[in-house]
Amino acid sequence: MSSSAFKPLETVIRIPGLQRKLTIMQITDSHLTEADERDDDRVRELAAGRTDVFRRSGSPGTLQLLAEQVRLSNELQVDYTVFTGDIIDFPTEANFDQMDRIYSGLSSPYLYTVGNHDWNFPFTGERDEVRTEAYPKFSKWAKHVPGCEIGELDGVTIIAVDNSTYQLKAEQVKRIQEIADQGPCLLFMHIPVAIPSLIPDVVSVWRAPIVMGADEQDLERHNAADLMATESTASFCRWVNESDSVYGVFCGHVHFPHQDAFSTGRHQYVTPPGFEGGCRLITLLPG
Repeated sequence: MSSSAFKPLETVIRIPGLQRKLTIMQITDSHLTEADERDDDRVRELAAGRTDVFRRSGSPGTLQLLAEQVRLSNELQVDYTVFTGDIIDFPTEANFDQMDRIYSGLSSPYLYTVGNHDWNFPFTGERDEVRTEAYPKFSKWAKHVPGCEIGELDGVTIIAVDNSTYQLKAEQVKRIQEIADQGPCLLFMHIPVAIPSLIPDVVSVWRAPIVMGADEQDLERHNAADLMATESTASFCRWVNESDSVYGVFCGHVHFPHQDAFSTGRHQYVTPPGFEGGCRLITLLPG
């Protein structure tokens, strides 16, 4: 399969003061399901079942799709590639090996932030202490706990935020705001921020408002109190809506595309999953 067969979603954003055209490839939710003899029977059985979940009949596997998306990023000679979580479906050594091989094959600089699947198995649960314990395994690609990876691109700051527990800690919010105060930025994270037009579609697919900062009414209606925003998370969501520096928010997690404004002229873009061949080409142009 040629990478020319991929047609990423295309997004154009104009930024005042930008000196030249810039391009960014976003890849999300690849859900690699690799396992081998280093894993016990339970994990290998999990891998087999999850492989069946993500591989459509007659379609390439998740690893081949990710390789093709990276090849497309290289062919397009993008200025940056950003991976917004759930690149692997669970933290096996075989998945880490493949992720390392994929990232090493990139021509562009890249940022990676984890999703809720990257760092846990179904039998460990999506708890913050599990994430903290797993984070050293990702130190080659994501260095901060909790995550806030930074890239610079000709005056535009790219911020890859780990919100994989549906929450942001106060130190994350402070760091993001400090960086954004310095000039125009783009936010990349796994879980979308709650936007009224997004909630019905998310609930239709997932039977719960699995976004960051859903309001109390939605959480009560769907018995999802565990998604209630902490004070720092709620503060971040308010800040995004009010910020003059954030020119776009890019995320994944819910496995379907969506686009809507979070403030006047500024949009959140939910990118379709890599395991379905989804990716997004972002073009930045002078305003």
